[in-house]
Order: sequence, then structure tokens, then C-alpha cells
Amino acid sequence: MNAPTDTEPRAELARRLDVLYSDAGSPPLKAVSARATRELRARDPRGRDITAQRISDWRLGRSVPAKFDGLGSVLSVLIVAARRHHPEPSVPGLYSAPEWRHLWERARSPGQRPAVEEKCPYPGLAALTIGDSEYFAGRESQIATMRARFAETSSAGEILVLVGASGAGKSSLLQAGFAARIRDDVDVLLVTPTAVGTDDLESWLRDRASESTPYVVAVDQLEELFVAPFDDAAAGAYLEQLAGLATPGEARPGECAGVVAALRADFYPAAARYPILAKALQHNQMLLSPPTADELTAAIVEPARAQGLTVGDGLVELILADLGVRGDSAPEAARTGTFPLLAHTLRSMWEYREGKVLGVPAYEKAGGVRGAIATSAETLWDSFDVRQQETARTILLQLVTPVPDGSAVGRRVDREDLYRPFADRAPVDSVLEALADARIITHDAHGTSLSHDAVISAWPRLSEWVEEDREDAVTRLRIQGDADDWVAADRDRALLYRGNRLTAADDLVTRSPSALSPRAAEFIDAAQTVRRQQRNAFRALAVFLVVGVIVTSVLAVVSMRQSQRAERERADAQYAALIASGLRDQSVNPTESAQLALAATTERPGDPAARGLLLASQSSPLAATFDAHAGAIYGTAQSPAGVIASGGYDNTVRLWRHDTDRGLVPVGAPLSTASWVTAVGFSPDGTVLYATGATGVVVRWDVGDPARPVPMDDIDVGHRGTVYALSVRSDGRWIATAGDDRTVRLHDIGSGQTRVLTGHTAPVRTVAFRPDGNMLVSGADDRTARVWDTVAPAQASPIGVPLTGQTLTIHSAAFSPDGTMLATGSDDQTFRLWSVRDGGVVPLGAPVNAHSAALWSVAFSADGTALATAAWDGTAALWSLVDPTHPIRLGQPMTGSRGGLTTVTFVDGTQVLTGGQDGQLRVWTLSPATVAGHTRRVQAPTFDSAGTLMATGSWDGQVLLWDVTGTRPTQISAIRPDGGDVRVENVELSPDGRTLAVTALDSGDVALYDTSDPRQPRFAALVANPGARYTHELAFSPDSSALATASDDSSVQIWDVTDRARPVARGEPLTGPRGWVNAVTFTPDGSRLFAASADQRLYLWDLPGGDPAGRVVAEQDGPINTLSINADGTLLAAAGDDRAIRVLRVDDALSEVAQLRGHDSTVRSVSFDPTTGLLASGADDQTVRLWSLDDPQEPQAIGRSLTPPGTVRWQVAFDPRGRLSAGGETGALRWWSTDEEDTAERVCSATQGTELGADQEIWSDELADACS
Repeated sequence: MNAPTDTEPRAELARRLDVLYSDAGSPPLKAVSARATRELRARDPRGRDITAQRISDWRLGRSVPAKFDGLGSVLSVLIVAARRHHPEPSVPGLYSAPEWRHLWERARSPGQRPAVEEKCPYPGLAALTIGDSEYFAGRESQIATMRARFAETSSAGEILVLVGASGAGKSSLLQAGFAARIRDDVDVLLVTPTAVGTDDLESWLRDRASESTPYVVAVDQLEELFVAPFDDAAAGAYLEQLAGLATPGEARPGECAGVVAALRADFYPAAARYPILAKALQHNQMLLSPPTADELTAAIVEPARAQGLTVGDGLVELILADLGVRGDSAPEAARTGTFPLLAHTLRSMWEYREGKVLGVPAYEKAGGVRGAIATSAETLWDSFDVRQQETARTILLQLVTPVPDGSAVGRRVDREDLYRPFADRAPVDSVLEALADARIITHDAHGTSLSHDAVISAWPRLSEWVEEDREDAVTRLRIQGDADDWVAADRDRALLYRGNRLTAADDLVTRSPSALSPRAAEFIDAAQTVRRQQRNAFRALAVFLVVGVIVTSVLAVVSMRQSQRAERERADAQYAALIASGLRDQSVNPTESAQLALAATTERPGDPAARGLLLASQSSPLAATFDAHAGAIYGTAQSPAGVIASGGYDNTVRLWRHDTDRGLVPVGAPLSTASWVTAVGFSPDGTVLYATGATGVVVRWDVGDPARPVPMDDIDVGHRGTVYALSVRSDGRWIATAGDDRTVRLHDIGSGQTRVLTGHTAPVRTVAFRPDGNMLVSGADDRTARVWDTVAPAQASPIGVPLTGQTLTIHSAAFSPDGTMLATGSDDQTFRLWSVRDGGVVPLGAPVNAHSAALWSVAFSADGTALATAAWDGTAALWSLVDPTHPIRLGQPMTGSRGGLTTVTFVDGTQVLTGGQDGQLRVWTLSPATVAGHTRRVQAPTFDSAGTLMATGSWDGQVLLWDVTGTRPTQISAIRPDGGDVRVENVELSPDGRTLAVTALDSGDVALYDTSDPRQPRFAALVANPGARYTHELAFSPDSSALATASDDSSVQIWDVTDRARPVARGEPLTGPRGWVNAVTFTPDGSRLFAASADQRLYLWDLPGGDPAGRVVAEQDGPINTLSINADGTLLAAAGDDRAIRVLRVDDALSEVAQLRGHDSTVRSVSFDPTTGLLASGADDQTVRLWSLDDPQEPQAIGRSLTPPGTVRWQVAFDPRGRLSAGGETGALRWWSTDEEDTAERVCSATQGTELGADQEIWSDELADACS
């Protein structure tokens, strides 16, 4: 690149950047921003976001990057893209990083090269990053070992885990040591779980797929997975994703070459609970020991030398002595936390160095090893005035959490939360920045935290504060949690403190007025107000009592009114507690939550909170519970005639019929056995019942008449010890058993012949025939499953090698109904699917981490599209097998059992039976709201005007068409644009249902399909929009003749699609928006078009023939993401990033009627119910909310959310018949009725026999009334 003159380097930098941007294909700045930020964070996790606006300013010459790192990340993205279009640069040097750096330096300082800033080579309490590798010293042997271990684990497709104590230097070794040494051969993505979550990692990896080099994923601070905000499911999903990246063999360009993670040693037990990490820790762990004296010496001397400094005589010896490490000491002599203390000391000394010498005087001025942190902290403390000191104390205590063992640990806090106790932000900002400059705290993109836990113990003042505040901290955290619950329950008075708890809160506020957040302070204020009201009432009553007989009649009236008011308040409090309990139970006991919702609708008909809770019950499976056995249940089975058998620890087998009205009904008396029962099974014709147990024999009964079972002869198949499982072959002639003696036995019932199958090296726990009887699977404590050829059972033989990959006992196995799939469940909490074809068995993907305890039972649905699992964590779950290589959990798990679950089976297509430790059988009615079909993010569904046809599009590359004439959608056909190799971004059905429009990411074109026959949709035409890179929003006119499309150039184009095979543009593009157009919609009469824009404005065009430059008709406080107009065209709802939903009257002024607030994050979608006054909304806070607009000026929230907490982000849409649908991540598709009667009927039917818990028995009568 030719150097510009000194008078124009800034303009030249901008011009060259613009050329590169153009050669790269002018990609969307948002995409460049996201990619460049990820590239920067991969090198420096503390890097600042590179926004689209910053890139735009650089390209237009408005500013010059302050640091080359940010510009370099943008260049790396654009150069890769430009090479695809132009292998050779259009301008000499355009692809040269050194040339770009030279130009940047001149642009920063025209006329001269910038002076090199003298950089401190010691990191202080922060870790050295990949960019600091020249200063990383003293761990050469560990780097070599780590590289060697990584080569082994990566070639084997396994994860390497670096384990070390807090302060051992794991992060620096991972980043400045290991990553820096391998980055010449591969790209390195450095992440932490909180900084780069599952979705971000997936997005980054998609972008990497087209790169020319492999990459390594390096996960620092893996322990973040085992604390909030991660739960077991989120942590498991993250680990599954990492395990999926670690594949054996040599990586090709754009593929993952290995995964390495750093874990704090004190989180070892938490990590070992996850099978993926348990395996890695057992086989692929590298322990980072404390540093030796030589290593500490190198860490002191070599960075100084790199900066041209001399280490003074005696300094190293003095530091080592203060650290308690002699020159000849063993490695373990260095204590935990040595490295951060040393690094902070050296950084403090840097400020006191004398010329080019770093010597003892500087060390003494810094306060020595133990005093370095305290000295710098106390120096800062002394510089604060009284107000700043109080502010600093409050901030620091928020960053510390006391733990029960008497110590304390640091915690990361969102920066916004740090402002809560303060009225004014400016003084807080100055203190925060001062603390950060002193390296006491660290800010990053995800919050604020202490730079290291060592700060707590090394700074005596902070240690004293923590100890003094220990009791208050516990109280403060409890108050904050209770305040959050209070707000979540719509500030229910019943949840306010009273008595001792309120007194304790009063004491806390008296001692530390600024200790509470605004929400917590409001909570306590409300409690104090209620207390004052009650005291005033008591005082008033006392005064009246003193008057005596003179005013007896007056007192009687007052007393009666007070009694009535007290009764009302008591009733209000009880009702509020009822609603709060229902909300709390949604995730942990959805059955009781639904029952409480029914009781609430009986107690207060028409109350929106009760209505919302009831409608939300559709999202969860509900259980009818039946007392079955006096101990644990270990086996269940169902005959072809629908008779159910259960066997358990109480030495009995029981028979049941499933009655639609009464649930499970006992059939006959319990059948006694000589031991506890491990398994039960029926003959293919249902006339013989088998059971096994600890006696080692198979007992049987003739159950031709289930009400009068007749004992038959026992079968001794020869096992020594307990028989754990049995299976009956489809011909009814052979039974298979699995035993404690490590054998599987095949017994011919007719001849008495027994074939013994050996091979397992530990007790065999499960056995199952394939439906055709020609294969058998067994699973054992040896962590393997084996498949056997049983075409001729008497000559049964093994097929292939044992099935491995699960790390603990294989406790259950089952074949799919068509015999093409096998599922195995393991005590390692996983299940795994296998393809069974052509006599071979191969895995379908990796094991799926399904539960948080041993998985004991698996069962396929009758159509083979779903799998049920049950585990010792007390839950059962349903999994979609639409893509068996990536099973997806369907809806909420089945929770509420009082103990572990040991068995699961399908009763029919909509019900599942479970049994477990508590001796109860539960028949679960599955959620009617959960619809299976997609496997990745689903966009908002779309409908024809008759409400008979629905279309859904997904990032899985499919568009599905559904018949919605019944109570639930039924899939009728599928479209795979471009062979399914696209991410479908939006779909829109024309009102007449005859045309479907489809857009995909990374394309500006719109595909039109003829859906006149929805069972055989046909491609019709491609709406080519050459000026657009992305076309993301679609809307058909009410008469289906026109299609509006919104593109990334902020314009809207209307197309005539009367002939869908020949779409034609109607006029020029509609312009006006100055930001991304996020939504478009026609008015019901088709005369006007609205568009919502990221520029925070709502635009309107008159059609046809109106001004193509739209006029602004409304503004909001953030980007507007979604629009919906009601059926008669009188109301419009708009919502976006400011979390508010604005309801506007569609008139000349477009006046605001109401604001709906309740979402805690960006609102992504709104939709009016065309049959009622309801409005639905979906947001990033993972909720779907309903609002009643029967009176638009007095809107009401209908409960809180139709979805339980912690699901996915939703895109909502009502259909013309008033049913609500929603699409979300991981293939989630939901379908709700807003009919309360239908929902109540489901709850009553699904929960029959299930009694309310003891703490909710007061509502039993109301529940009974609701179901009578």
C-alpha cells in the first residue's frame, strides 16, 4: 500500500477502508460488528465492543481508531470476505496487516511516528492475555506438557482440562502461554461461559466454517458454569456443545482442532457431577501445581528484561523470602494465591522504579508482597473524601458474598445494579473508575468484580468490613430475594414482612440506610406502611374502648366494619398467596399449579391473574396420581388390551385399567410374590403376565380374565441371584432375562430350553427384544450395551462390538416400534440413540445429557417420533426425534414426584405413565401446547384468513405447512428451500392461502410457492431484489394481490403477485426510515401500510399512489421491532427495545391510548386476537404475555406468562380463530387456546386423583367445586 502524504493520512485510511469494505461485498455493518467483536474477544476477553457505528465512522473518516486491536479485528473480517471476491487485492497492500498498521499510525499522529508507550510487563491481579505472551515467563515446562497433552486429547476427540487452585495462574497459562504458542498454526477462540454463551458460540462457529484455518476453542473460568445464572440444564447444554466440537482426527480448514478448558480446583466436585467432565477429569486432566522458586524467579526477572530493565541485587531473594519460598524449596512450598499477590506487588513496584532498575527500594515503597494490595488500596482509600469512602464501602461489599465456612468469595455484579443504593450516578462513577485504576476491581462487558479473591484477605480493611457485614449481608440477600418475589406477585400484601423479620430489616436500614436496592427499599417501605396502618387501627380502637358504655352502639358499628375490612384483607391476603403459590409451582409442580389456578377461578371468577395462571397450565404436562405400592415401583408394562401391570418393593404385582373418567382403576387383588419385583411383562396376546425379582426365577399368571388371575408354574431359567429385567419375544414363545450373574438368558417356554448369552463383565440391568423379535439388546454395569442376533433364538449370537460411549451403568434400553432405532439410558444421566439398519448398529450423534441423576428408563412413542425418559432426579422428559441425531426436549419436564423415577411408558399418544420411589403411579397428560416439527429456531407462524392453514419457517432449513382445522396443528407437507441448506428467516401466507412467501438469511430474494394444494406446494417464482443483501420482513395485502418486502437498505417494496409466477414491482421503493425496517403491516382495508424501524419511528404510507416517502406518525424510546393491527383496524400495537407496548388509535393523529408494561426485556412480537380484545406479546425475557384491551384505555394484564420461567424467546401470532401460536429457539413451537372452559376441563380430567399438598388443603373445596 503506497504511503500517503502526511497531510492526508486520516482521509487515506478512510478511503482504503471503504475500498476494502466494497471489495468484501459491502456486508451489513451489524454482521461485521458482531464478527469483529468476537474476533477481538478471542484475543482479549476484556476487549470493548466494536459497534456498527464505530466502523461507519472509521469508514467515513469521522474518527480514527484509538487502538489498532479494534481496527485489526475489523480488517481480519473484511480481508477474508474480500479474498473470496478478489483473490488478488484491487489496491496494492490492501490485504497487508503491516501496511494497515503503518497507515493507522500515521493517521493517529500526522507528520510523525507515534512514540512507543512504556508498557508495564506485569499484569497485576488480572490475567495475562494472548497479546501479553512476551511477558509470560516461568512456566515453559507446563506449556510444553500442555501442548503435548492437547495433541493427544485432540486427536482422540476429547477435552483437555487444566485444573489449578485460584491464583495458580491458569488463565495466564491458557492465554499467554498455550494459546499464544499455537496461534501460528490455528486460530484460537478464547471464551468464558458468561462472556460467550451457547448461542454466541454457535454463531461464531457458523462464521468460522468458511475460514481457511482450523480453530481451537479455549474455555477459561469453566467454573462459571456451576454458579448462577447457569442451572444444571444450561451447564449441561454448554458442555454438550463443547463435547460435540471435540472430534477425533485431523481438523480441516474451518473445523475445530480441539477443546481445552481451565477449571478452578475448588469446583472439582461440581464439575465431576457432569459425565462429560467426569470423563475428562478422569483421563485428560492436567494439574497446574504451585510455582517453584525458579519459576517465580523467572516470572520476576524475564518480563523486566523484556522491557529493558535490570532487576536489582537481592530483590528476588527478598520477594521469595516474603512469599515463604526458599530457593531450594519444593514446588508445593508456594502457597495458593502466590501468583496474584506477586503480580500485584510487581505492578505496584513498577510505579516506584528508579530509571531502568527495579530494585529493593521500589519493593519497600510498594509495601512488600503482603502489603502491596493493602498499600495501594489504603492509598486510594485515603484519597477519598468521607462520601466517597462510604460509596466505596457499599460498592465493595456488593462484590463479596460470605460463605458458610466463615470465608468470603468475590462475585460479578451487573454495573447497573451497583448504582441501586445511590441517588446520584456521577459520584459512583468516579469511585468505580478509581477502584478500577487501582486494580482493586475489574470492569468487563459482563459486569464488575473484584480483580481477584485475594483482595479480600490481603486488604485488612475489606476483611473487617466483610466480617462486620456478614450477618447484614445474609439479611440483605434474603430481603432482595423476597422483594423480587413480591414484585413478581404484583406486590402482594401477603408477602410483606411482619414481626421479627420486619424488625430485623428495620435494624439493617437504621445501621446502613443505603444498604438496600430501590426495589428492596420499596418492599420494606410497604411493609412498614402496613404496620403503621395496623398500629393506627389498634390505637383508634383503644381510644374508642376507653369511652365505654356511652358510645357502645358506635363502637359496635365500627367494630363490625373493622371486622368486615379485616375479613376482606384476610381474604385478599389468602388469595394473593394462592396466586403466588401457583406461580412458584409452575416449574417444580405444574400439576398443583394448575389445580391452584382452578381454585382461584372458583374463588374469584373473572380475575385476570387466575385466568392467566389457568391458561398457562396448557404449557405443562399434568399428572393424575394413584397410590399403588407400599414401596418403590420398579417395573410397569401394558398389554395390547390396555391392562397395566406394576411391580414393586412390597413383593406385589398389581393390575390396572385406565378409565377416561376415573383414571387408573385397580383390577382384582394384588398378586403376591416371594421377593421384591424388578420387572413385569405381558405375552403378545396379553393373556400371560410375567414378573421377576430377587429369587432369580420368573413367576407368571394367566390373566385372560384380568380380574381373576390364575397362577402358573414358575420358570427357573438358571440365574444365580437377582433377575433385573425381562422381555417377551413377539412370537410369545421366548422370554429374555438379565441377571446379577452377568448373563442374559433366552428361554423357550415350550421346550424348556435355555440359551445363555455371555460377554458382559458385570451385572446385566436391562434387556429388550426388537419388535420383530430378530434382535435383542442388553445393558450392564460394565457401561456397555450389546446387541444380539435372535432370528433363531436357540443359536443367538452377538452382533458387532459392544456399544460404548456412556460412562456408567446402562440401566435401560428400548427399540423403536419400527425397529430402526435403539435407545440406551445410563446412570451417567444420558441417553443415546443408535441406528439399527442392515444388521449393524451405529450411533446417531453423541449421548444426550438428559437429567441431573441416573437415567433408569426409556420408552418410544407408538409412532417412534418421541422418546420418554425417567430418572432418579424425580423427573420424566419427552424428546422429539424429528432429527434423531439432535433430539430436542419437548416442553417442560414432568416434575412433582416425591422421589426418583424408575420406569416410564407411553399409555397412548397423549399420556405417559411413570412409577418410582414414592410407590405412586402417575398418568401424565402431555402438554397440548407443545408441537413437534422443527429442530432449530422457529419464526412467528403465519395463517390464511380462514384459519385452516398455518405455515412455520425455521433455521433448520424447513418450511412446514399445517392443517389447523382441529384442536391441534397437524403437519401436512414440508418445503426445503435450496434443499434445506438455508436458515429460513420469515414466512408469510397470503390471506387466501394460495401463496406462501419465504425469505432466508444471507439472501435478498423472496421465494414464492403455490399452496393452492397445501399437501403439494410448488415453487412459483423468485422475487429478485438485486439492491438488497437481506430481505427480512414480509406482509401480504388483505386481498392477497400485493406483497410488501422490507430490505436491509431501509426501504419497503410492494410487489404485484396477482400472478404469483410473475411478480412485478408496484412503483418505486417506499422510503423514509433511516434504520433497519423491523416490521410491516397493511391496514385491514389495504389502504395504508405501516412500518416499524430501528430508528425508533413508526412510518405510514397511503396506498395506492401516495408519496413514496413515508411520514413519521409516532416515535418510541428505542428501536421498534413489531406491529399488529386489530381486526377492525381501529387499534395498532407497537413495541420494541424499550420494553413497552404502545397501543395507538388508528386515526389521523394516531394518538396513544395506553402503554402496556410488564416485560423485563426487548419485546420482539405482538399480535391481536381477531376474535376478542386480547393482545399477545413475546419478548427476550422468555415470556409470552396476554393483555385484555376490551377497554383500551383500561388495559389489563392477564396473569404473568403463558410459558414457565426460563424457556426461550418467543415470536407470537394469533390465528383467525383466536388460537395463539408461538415459535422460539431449539425448534420450540407452541399452540394455546384462550378458552377458559376447555382449559379447566383439561385440568380436571388430567389431575383426577391428585390431592393438593398439605400446605394448600384450604383450597380443596374450591378445587372440587371447579371440577364438579
